[in-house]
Amino acid sequence: MKRKKRQYKAREGSHINDRDAQIIGQRLETLPMITRQAVLNDARKPKSPLHRFIEWDSRKAAESWRLQQAQHLITAIRVVVVIDGEEMETVAFHRLTVESSDEDALDDSPVSYYKAVLDLTGEEMREQVLKNALAELMSWRTRYAEFAKVYKKLFGAIDKTIEQMDMGLNGG
Repeated sequence: MKRKKRQYKAREGSHINDRDAQIIGQRLETLPMITRQAVLNDARKPKSPLHRFIEWDSRKAAESWRLQQAQHLITAIRVVVVIDGEEMETVAFHRLTVESSDEDALDDSPVSYYKAVLDLTGEEMREQVLKNALAELMSWRTRYAEFAKVYKKLFGAIDKTIEQMDMGLNGG
């Protein structure tokens, strides 16, 4: 019996489209073990359908890697703050998607990071953090939707939280 070909789609916000996702997914299925190294080794072959999705210009690839390292430096840091007399450890820099005219944003990324607590005093900033949190929660829910039947209570609580956050942000 012939196995039906799987349909692959691009993740929302991805830099690839559904057609490319199909090509990539089908190729990844052929690899005995799907690891970053296995994918890269396959992509090195000029005739591999994965080849065109990898940056082969060493200078561009190096800059991209440096940007990933810079992001890691930002996201690896936590800060200890005192709230109501109690010490608490939290993320030091919150990720926000904002429009910026900052000349240092050479990668044209709409993502910026703001100092936790110090910069979160303004109402607009708090609202932006909540909007990002809501978007991340909704994204998580979508990513794991296939488990909704198994984890009904968890997904119910998430749905209720999303509804409450959305109402709070929209003044409802």
